Amino acid sequence: MARLNGVVILAARTARSRAYLQTLAAAGLGADVLIYGPADMEQVTAATPRAKKSHYGDLLLPDFDRSLAESAQGDDWRISECPETALDAPAILAAIAAFEPRLLVFSGYPAQRVPAALIARWPVLHVHGGALPDYRGSTTVYYSMLNNRRPEVTGILVDGEIDTGNVVDRRIFPMPPADIDIDYVYDSAMRADLLCHCLQHWHTHGCLPDTQAQDGEGHSYYIIHPLLKRIALLGRHTLAGEKA
Repeated sequence: MARLNGVVILAARTARSRAYLQTLAAAGLGADVLIYGPADMEQVTAATPRAKKSHYGDLLLPDFDRSLAESAQGDDWRISECPETALDAPAILAAIAAFEPRLLVFSGYPAQRVPAALIARWPVLHVHGGALPDYRGSTTVYYSMLNNRRPEVTGILVDGEIDTGNVVDRRIFPMPPADIDIDYVYDSAMRADLLCHCLQHWHTHGCLPDTQAQDGEGHSYYIIHPLLKRIALLGRHTLAGEKA
């Protein structure tokens, strides 16, 4: 396993964090991880949708029956835990600084933003589940599908605003099949895949890919009506066939 020197993953107790760690471990990459938030904030429960298979094409699908600690498999991981949830809490800042990072990877709780106290000290990489700047917000996968576009994820360096930072990398993915949950499984897997691509570049070159500013204002999507969500889900079969 290869170590990602200088990389610290800020891992909230979420499904996405598990996907991130499992995808990196499967690629033979290990890093420093700060798991934050109290143990009872764990979001993966018996009701969380599971993938019925391990892969969709080349995309690794997360295994939610493995804990965060179990997801970081290999010798080149260092894991620390902190019960605080605010990323600017003194205990979290001290735990991050102890790793002596050169890059932070943000995998936070829903609606959580990266505080200025972190951005001022370290570059922060965030993988957004949408094509930026066209699709900002939290329901972008569904609106992409409604607009006859395949889902895309974008890696950005956080700048303090919402989904506006310089673009590090981007990738377009196939339409999700009907037997894979989008919110927990497919979205997490897509983001994890792009993160792995960015960090493989870091391992090889000692830095992230060259960044570029976002071009255009775009739109923000935070709420989707259940009917529109249903239409998007029903339409993915047709769209997948058209894009094949």
